[in-house]
Amino acid sequence: MTEQTLTRLKAARLAQEWSAAHVVRELRRIATDRGEHPYGADTVKRGLRRWENGYQNVPGWAVGLLEQCYGLSAAELGISHPEPDTQLIEQARAVLTGTTPEEPADDSAPHVERGPRRQTSTGTWLRLLRTQHHAAPTATGVAS
Repeated sequence: MTEQTLTRLKAARLAQEWSAAHVVRELRRIATDRGEHPYGADTVKRGLRRWENGYQNVPGWAVGLLEQCYGLSAAELGISHPEPDTQLIEQARAVLTGTTPEEPADDSAPHVERGPRRQTSTGTWLRLLRTQHHAAPTATGVAS
């Protein structure tokens, strides 16, 4: 039998005397309260087991939920927020808006409020880019 290392995330749950099922219910409730579409209970349960045992890093969508659930920071839980790649964000924004990274985008574009969304890593990047107010890309003619 192998000895299992106790992660800070698992230690936080055990310190509260919570079952894994309780944490799964709380994470899904918090996501719903935030207006996000929660993942299924089995998916969250499997993820929690992997995160607590150190087999998988906590994805960005779950960091804030875990912080709110335990009332502890990501550092205290032994998980970290993903560092945004500022240069990549600026390049993607430039492609979407048709501007250069140094050129400010027009903030007069209307903001459309959308319903709950499922949190995924790709979706997070796209949402980050879409939540910035951009001017619609302008069509450029072909030189004659």
